[in-house]
Amino acid sequence: MSWNEPKQAYFRQPGLPLFVFGMDSQFTTGMHGHEFSELVLVVRGRAVHVFQPTPEEEASVTPLECGEVFVIHPPAVHGYRNTDCLSIWNVLFDPNGLELPASLSDTLSTYRRFFDPRYQPQAGCGLADRRTRLDAAGLNRAQTLIRRIIREQQQRSPGWRLAATAAFTELVLLVCRAAPADFPEEPPRHGWLTTITDFLETNFARQVSLGDLAEMVHMSPSSLSHSFKKRLGCSPIEYVLSLRVQRAAEMLRDTPRSIAEIGELVGFTDSNYFSRQFKNRLGISPSAYRQRYRALEASRSCPTAKPPALHMPPECCG
Repeated sequence: MSWNEPKQAYFRQPGLPLFVFGMDSQFTTGMHGHEFSELVLVVRGRAVHVFQPTPEEEASVTPLECGEVFVIHPPAVHGYRNTDCLSIWNVLFDPNGLELPASLSDTLSTYRRFFDPRYQPQAGCGLADRRTRLDAAGLNRAQTLIRRIIREQQQRSPGWRLAATAAFTELVLLVCRAAPADFPEEPPRHGWLTTITDFLETNFARQVSLGDLAEMVHMSPSSLSHSFKKRLGCSPIEYVLSLRVQRAAEMLRDTPRSIAEIGELVGFTDSNYFSRQFKNRLGISPSAYRQRYRALEASRSCPTAKPPALHMPPECCG
């Protein structure tokens, strides 16, 4: 199940299709896309990132850690799983509506790869060609530029559109300089990992043991647990719990079902255990999550309303 976010939900400033917001505790999310482009900067924590370039291509599953930055263009969809203290900046932009210097594409070989939506990545490379890592100094500089964009958009002093665009241009330059000219190939996909994750995606509500999973891919339970954690940063059981919480979050957003019923439908037999797992992974209770999402939807449905205030990520990696 996925959804697509429209431009009008964010770009309300005439002549400047640029919007920035931070998430101090990014929730696990379902697969979703945008009618615009998005630059994501990870400033703390970790998660499992799922990325699918087109409906026809296979989704890639990779760990996501502090300092990483990536760019996504439509029609790609992505989502976050197993979020652990994940704090990110989201920089939303429409490259066709921003007046960036033409010299960027002329002088930087990495610009087209990251920021031109028309660029066609190599088949099967996933997000590897639009993803890089900033060092501590680069991460701090990126956050300074992001906060400058926010300040210009909030204060609206004379020339604020030009100043915000200039800060975004410098951010683009920072990312392009950090990226290698020849991007690294995405790590080879492991058949056993795809088999396990595909199975769990559709059977997360079932009571499945580690032994059952190991038998599916002809591995010992200990070997599977070790290899799975090395690849995705969590055990198979933790991955299942994350999928259950993710699906529960979707149902809290999209259905009027009770919290207890949702917990049971996603595989939790104890409603109290469900609430604890939900809060441990998302940092918020199921009822508070539902209330926050409804408040966000209400703000988006009103053109004159501002999006609800979100906590800003910290200055650097924790």
